[in-house]
Amino acid sequence: MKQKLCLSMLVTALCLMLAQPRVRAAGDFEIQKLADGVCAALRNHPPLMSFDTNNVFIGNQVWREAFPNVEFVAHASTLRDRPAIGDANRQQMLSGGRGYAEYLRKQVAQNKSLAGAELTEEERVNYLADAAWIERALAEAPQVKILPPTLTIEDRLTLQRGKRAIDIRFLGRGHTGADLIVHLPQEGILLTGDLVVWPAPLVGSTSFPADYSTTLERLLTIPAQIIVLGHGPVLRDQEYLKQMARLLLSLKEQTASAVARGETLEQARQSVNLKEFRQLFAGDSTMRRILFGDYVSGAGVAAAFREATERQPSTDDAKAALAVVNQLFAAMRAKDATAMQSLFLAEGQFVATDRRNGQPARRVFNGESFAKLIIGTKGLLQERMYKPEVRVNGDLALVWGRYGFYVDERFSHCGLNAFQLLRTTEGWKIAHGASTIEMEGCEPESKEKG
Repeated sequence: MKQKLCLSMLVTALCLMLAQPRVRAAGDFEIQKLADGVCAALRNHPPLMSFDTNNVFIGNQVWREAFPNVEFVAHASTLRDRPAIGDANRQQMLSGGRGYAEYLRKQVAQNKSLAGAELTEEERVNYLADAAWIERALAEAPQVKILPPTLTIEDRLTLQRGKRAIDIRFLGRGHTGADLIVHLPQEGILLTGDLVVWPAPLVGSTSFPADYSTTLERLLTIPAQIIVLGHGPVLRDQEYLKQMARLLLSLKEQTASAVARGETLEQARQSVNLKEFRQLFAGDSTMRRILFGDYVSGAGVAAAFREATERQPSTDDAKAALAVVNQLFAAMRAKDATAMQSLFLAEGQFVATDRRNGQPARRVFNGESFAKLIIGTKGLLQERMYKPEVRVNGDLALVWGRYGFYVDERFSHCGLNAFQLLRTTEGWKIAHGASTIEMEGCEPESKEKG
């Protein structure tokens, strides 16, 4: 069997041996033939509001089951970012998704929009579609295995499959810091992944507005007659890409000017004027205006503001953030409930995940319940992270790394820790922590108490 290739960063599916240009497929998808041996699977009614975990490896399990020898290609940074960002975002989706789906169905039942107005038909269709997809994702989540990429690239990888050249490139940061695009030069086909989505850019907490427009300008230099987006219709020209580039450049420049004037984030939200672009991208559609407000005027301005104001993380910041995590371990050893709770934000959480009877399981704690768990556990508890990594960006710090756990001087288990800390007036506080609990395959370093 020939080796198959899957691009983890791309939503669009490539399929083989399609005879007709358009064929209905299961699951409310439409298959469009793009060239001989190349086609796109498009959802017929894409919801205009997405519930995104930013975990790029979900779905790899399906490819592996269909093609056991498949290779997963992603940017090298995804291996580093998944423990600190992807896993935490996925846990947030799992813990909050069901409530959001129920809320959407409640709004439909009451004929009310998210803004409290009477529901339009467009909103009703999309609310129900979003709720159904969230519920499906949550139902399948316990069986999902996170399969990381098997091939990583920093800049470019060109493959030759028979007469077909497949050019995989990283053009720069945009929607995330790891967006890959795929170019089939012979066929004139360009796959953008989530770097380009319709009907408006997806700009969030892991996006880079300062680089986004420049990355899109590079994308525009690639010759293509067919452009397949991460979300949205297949395009036959570059007009939409040019509109996105203009929008993101204006977002970056206006926000940078607001920061230079000494404005706060809330002031910048008022002074950054994107009305022209909102009309261009959203028109009179209620749902598209909500989408534009959430991802561009809201999260987009916030991300641009963060980049414009962020300062280089100091060594002292990194040491201080790591010290909080080590203070937590010391408080666990002393079974000091007050000390443990004081290290968490009031709304902070800690999630522990392991496998029971072959199935993933998780326990969620706040600062108080976590302290009660530790105090109620018999024995002297000692935890140590070895070779921890720390990343600081403004008022957010990420601390992650492998750890070993001892009870009464006896080795218990190992795993991966990932902490998100926020700077407060009282110093760094734990906003979210997550740990895997692994009983087998522990590295020798995890068994060294240090």
